[in-house]
This record gives sequence, C-alpha cells and structure tokens, in this order.
Amino acid sequence: MSWYDYLFDNKIIQRNDIEKLKKRDEQSRDQARMRNNLLNERFDELFDKQGEAALYIKTLVTILIKKKVFSPEEFLDVMDEIDVADGVKDGKTQL
Repeated sequence: MSWYDYLFDNKIIQRNDIEKLKKRDEQSRDQARMRNNLLNERFDELFDKQGEAALYIKTLVTILIKKKVFSPEEFLDVMDEIDVADGVKDGKTQL
C-alpha cells in the first residue's frame, strides 16, 4: 500500500472510481446513441432511394409493355433466367 492510500479514505477513492466509471459509461452510451442515430438516418435515406429506384423500374417496364416492346410474360421469363443465373432462384441477383 502506498502512502496515498493511507492518506485518504478508501471509501472516497472507491466513490471517485465509481463516479469515473459512471461518467465513462454515460459517454459510451452517448456515443452509441449518436452512432445509432446516424445509422437510422442512413437507413431512411437508403429506404427512400430504394423506393425511388423501384418507381423508376416499374415506370420503365410499364412503358415498354404498353409500347409492346415486350409482353409481361416475356419480362417474367427473362427475369427468371437472370434470377437463376447466380445459382439460386430467390427473386434477387448480384449487383
């Protein structure tokens, strides 16, 4: 034990340590909240962009079908071909 421990009450030292830990914990929580808020904002942005992209695609396909460039059946057949090209029929494709 150092002279410092004898000079001061251990309970005071423990209380100070606890307060430091509480402060660090609160800072960590604040940082986590800020990161979470940033991630939520980014998620919302991406969700909006996905909605916009879906609207553009739906508009293009609708125009092409109305102009009889291809039929809905042809579109679905080609979409299925592209879907299984990656080895898994899951309604998605790799970018």
